Amino acid sequence: MRKRTKKLLVRLIPIIIIFLGINIGFGIDYYLRIPKEWYTSTPYGGGYTTINAHSFNVNPQNKLVYMTSGDVLQIINVDNPNNPSLLSEFNKTNPATFMAREGDLLVLAGENDFNIINISNPALPVNLSIFNINVNYTIADVAIKGDYVFLAVSPISPYIDSLNFQVLVSVNISNPLDPKEGAMYRRYGFYSYSLTLHEDIAYITHPDKGIAIVNITNPENLNGLGYLTKFGLLSTYPWAINAYQTAIKKTTTATYILIADHDNGYIVADVTDPTVPQPIGGTSMPYSISLFATFNYAYVLQKNGTISVFSLTDPIQRELVGRFDPYNELINARDIYVHQSTNTLYLLRNNGLTMYNLVEGIKNDYFRVEAALDYTLVAIVFSLILCVPLGIAVIIRHRETATFSKY
Repeated sequence: MRKRTKKLLVRLIPIIIIFLGINIGFGIDYYLRIPKEWYTSTPYGGGYTTINAHSFNVNPQNKLVYMTSGDVLQIINVDNPNNPSLLSEFNKTNPATFMAREGDLLVLAGENDFNIINISNPALPVNLSIFNINVNYTIADVAIKGDYVFLAVSPISPYIDSLNFQVLVSVNISNPLDPKEGAMYRRYGFYSYSLTLHEDIAYITHPDKGIAIVNITNPENLNGLGYLTKFGLLSTYPWAINAYQTAIKKTTTATYILIADHDNGYIVADVTDPTVPQPIGGTSMPYSISLFATFNYAYVLQKNGTISVFSLTDPIQRELVGRFDPYNELINARDIYVHQSTNTLYLLRNNGLTMYNLVEGIKNDYFRVEAALDYTLVAIVFSLILCVPLGIAVIIRHRETATFSKY
């Protein structure tokens, strides 16, 4: 009996070696895949708390943050990141929702109008003028390029303009005391949500529909170029696009649009030829609401505050090199800005501003817990699928040999 058991163990040794080899091989592969540029974060000592924070704009050179709170524009001094302080305020008298800044001018948009504000002296912002848009539309986002303000607008009702809605409106602010409407771009059934400008192209998102690409080379004559539709953007995510925010990454050979999609996650598409945008792929991250792209990285923000960092060395690969939850609180995140040269991350929440110092290294929770569990599970399942049938075959063969030897 002992001889037969010893023979069985000897016959099982190669299978045990295969089992261990598979698991060790997966372990080595896992270690080699750990990003060597993983980012974590440590908070500075303080933040700036307010109510109903909606949008912000960061001026890292002057160490200022412009933030909306209800009807008010607040200018925050962040020279000491451990103790940001209120420098000044500007009361818009109606809800301030979006802003854009260029030089000494800041455009502060509300529902149906925007103020042009002189911020050359941030301690004393001065209103220069107010511009009202068509009463049938609301402002969804705002951007500035040169002498023009660009407004992404959305209809207040589906029963206007025979569904041929205004999408993008240009306003000439060469004389900031007297802004003049320039041109408008229309698209059937399109409800604008967010706006990104890059070089001479505007990218306007429409939740559940897609992204309109518009030529703004001549702000007095806006022309549509292409459209990323919900059909076939991602073969792995067949449901509708719900794009919240976009950013552009240009390499020496291609131009990519990076998308924070509320339903699907982080999405990348090729817009080198804006007339024929090509979908590439995505990483599942539900409730992605914003993102910010530096030269090397894309920081994708989810509503619960989780921030995922993707390498932009090759945007197509969507290589994850960091993931962290900077505050672990049930407070809605709204927007993100990263100043790469100082490794400072600015996070806007519904209760104000918080700043974090980004720390480079391999200390991380994601690869220590989530990815490790995934790799372990795959290794065990794969090795069991391969080794169990082999083991059963060896045992059956062993029993047959033992039975035959009796005779």
